[in-house]
Amino acid sequence: MTKDNLVNKATKGLAWSYLSTATNAFFNIGFAAIMARLLAPSAFGLFAMAQVVMRFGQYFSQMGIGSALVQKPELSKRDIGTAWLIILSASAAMFCIIWAIAPFAALFFKSDGLTPILRGAAVALILQAAASIPLSILRRDMDFKVYMVIEVSSYVLGYGTVGILCALNNLGVWSLVWAQIGQASVQLVVACLVVRCPIVPCWDKAGAKQLFSFGGKVSIISFLEYLSGSLDTLLAGRFFGDMSLGYYNRGKMVSMLPLYSVSNSLGRVLFPLYSRLNDDEDGQREIFRKGFFLLCTLLLPAAAGISALSPMIVRILLGPNWDATVPVVGICAFAMVVNLLANPLAILCEARALLKRKIAIQFVRIITMLIFFWAFMGHGLVGIAYAYLVCQIFVFISYLVALREVVSPWVILSATLPGVVIALSASLGSYSATLLENLPLHAHWGLQVVGFVLCAAFSLFLPPLKNTRCDLINLAKNGFHRLKT
Repeated sequence: MTKDNLVNKATKGLAWSYLSTATNAFFNIGFAAIMARLLAPSAFGLFAMAQVVMRFGQYFSQMGIGSALVQKPELSKRDIGTAWLIILSASAAMFCIIWAIAPFAALFFKSDGLTPILRGAAVALILQAAASIPLSILRRDMDFKVYMVIEVSSYVLGYGTVGILCALNNLGVWSLVWAQIGQASVQLVVACLVVRCPIVPCWDKAGAKQLFSFGGKVSIISFLEYLSGSLDTLLAGRFFGDMSLGYYNRGKMVSMLPLYSVSNSLGRVLFPLYSRLNDDEDGQREIFRKGFFLLCTLLLPAAAGISALSPMIVRILLGPNWDATVPVVGICAFAMVVNLLANPLAILCEARALLKRKIAIQFVRIITMLIFFWAFMGHGLVGIAYAYLVCQIFVFISYLVALREVVSPWVILSATLPGVVIALSASLGSYSATLLENLPLHAHWGLQVVGFVLCAAFSLFLPPLKNTRCDLINLAKNGFHRLKT
């Protein structure tokens, strides 16, 4: 496949990927709002504790095999059969391990109710691991239209419908467990029916060695990413309990959902594209520049909006009983932006097989999080959020240093400035509305939203942002054109 064909396919894939995540985000926000009114904060805290252990099992049950299938230049049926054997064996082993260590996890978090929750949730490990093979084949082929159908249908039918029905029947935290199992089940069934990849486990020593040589390192990195990315949840659950963790978890979720949707869409497309352009450094630089510019222009204003409007967002989405999450949302919005802006750098690092550098960066992330958690833990949930923000800044700088031969500081600066200008202008508009006194609360919120949107739109017509405006219009036109064709 030529470079032009790859770029065209990536553009079309990006359009479908954004449509997928936008649809998922819409349903996710709706389901989150419903579940927040049906379940107590402690239920979300307890499930967040289980998820920390589950993510540990997820990385080792999948062994990085999915990424190896995407990255492998030539893929045979024996490679796929070997991948099935590795995935099924590893996920079954990890299920047994989690079943055994569940009481010790409950002891660590000082929560007796965690053991049965963790054992029940472990069932989803095997289903998720099995689904990763057909989904990786779709990513490799850059068939994101089908990927979207699978992702949205599994979330709506599996997670949302099952979770809400269980919550309405007063199953409490088990509603979240059954929702996760339901989503994984639908995802696996639909993916296997659509992709029709052979489910015939076999063993090919040479193929397994190739898969492990890349996938093994990716799995180690994924484990370190899990450890560093879960430290805030791990420490909050250990030292503050399930109720406080529930508030922190939902606050982080509210700030993450719209931002993660934008970044995740781009990340799905970038890794297979970077892998195909491994011999074309100039092509990688150009794709990175465009992707990073798009992320900055969308994420920075979005984070400013979430932070400025956090009281309104929390009250509307989660309800009046969740006001404790408001400061967490404001801080985590910017932390998530820094984290998500580091993702293209991490993907580029992985696609160029600079895995030792990526491992070193994860150690930096873990050490930084531990230091700042102990420094800020006296400030409660807000302190954890600040520690998370500082940690993400250190990681972002570390990736810039690791990729200094490929990504110049000027590329980062030129891609970031438009987003900063739009974010500052929009924040000024939102802040101006807060100066008006003696207004009903809902009128106040409405003026903040209007001021934010108008100032953000106005900033795009400033002379320095003329190219930014044209680029965004062209990207939107190209995306719609790709979807139609």
